[in-house]
Amino acid sequence: KINAQIRGLSQASRNTSKAINFIQTTEGNLNEVEKILVRMKELAVQSGNGTYSDADRGSIQIEIEQLTDEINRVA
Repeated sequence: KINAQIRGLSQASRNTSKAINFIQTTEGNLNEVEKILVRMKELAVQSGNGTYSDADRGSIQIEIEQLTDEINRVA
């Protein structure tokens, strides 16, 4: 009976470790997505500035598309 309890506790400990690793990975991914979204917001504000040329806005659009791809990769 004690051996069964020990096995159960060992499995619970392994499960907990796996859950912690998953949460840490998810947290890292969320932090990365947050940074990307902040950059995308900066680019959106810049693109609304009337001083940028069509070529500049095109470059901004390319970067936004790359950032979107990065979010999809992280997710």
